[in-house]
Amino acid sequence: MTIIDKNIFRIFATATEKVIDVITGQQAQGSKHFQSDGEIPSEHLTGFCEFQGDLEGIAALIIPEILARKFANKILLQNDNTPIDENLIDEAVCEIINQFSGLVRTDLSRAGFKTDFSIPEIIVNETDQIIHFNEFESYKIPFECLDERFYIYLSISVNVSSKAPVV
Repeated sequence: MTIIDKNIFRIFATATEKVIDVITGQQAQGSKHFQSDGEIPSEHLTGFCEFQGDLEGIAALIIPEILARKFANKILLQNDNTPIDENLIDEAVCEIINQFSGLVRTDLSRAGFKTDFSIPEIIVNETDQIIHFNEFESYKIPFECLDERFYIYLSISVNVSSKAPVV
C-alpha cells in the first residue's frame, strides 16, 4: 500500500468482524489481504458512508441480497425464512454500516485520527458507485459469513493538511 498503513485497514476489518459477530452470532472471516482497487459485484447491495477529517473517503458494505436478508432477519429477531420487506433490507444494511462506522470512529480516535462519518446510504444504481468510489485510492476487503462472501470497499486518503499521525 502506498499512502495508507495496513493498520488503518485492520481497524476497518476488525470493526466489520465485530458487528457481524454481534448480529449473527457467527464469526465473519475477514481476509488479511487487502485487494487493491477491486471491482464491485453488480448483483450485490451496496450501502456506504463517507468520512472526513484526518482521513477522507468512503467505506461501503457490498453484500449479496441473500446475506442482507439474513442479516435483516437477525436484526429483527426473525427466522431466516421469514418474508421481509425490501425497505427493511436496505435499513438493515444501513444499520450495519452505522454500527461499523461507530466502531471505526472510536478505534481511529484511539489511534490519533479525528474522523467524522456521514449517515449511511444505499447506492441505488451503478453510476452512483462509479462517481463515489473513484476519488481516492480504492481497496476491497473480502469476508465470509453464513456461507456467503461480502466485502468492505474503501476509497481512502490521508488529509495532508490535518495533524494526523504519520501513516
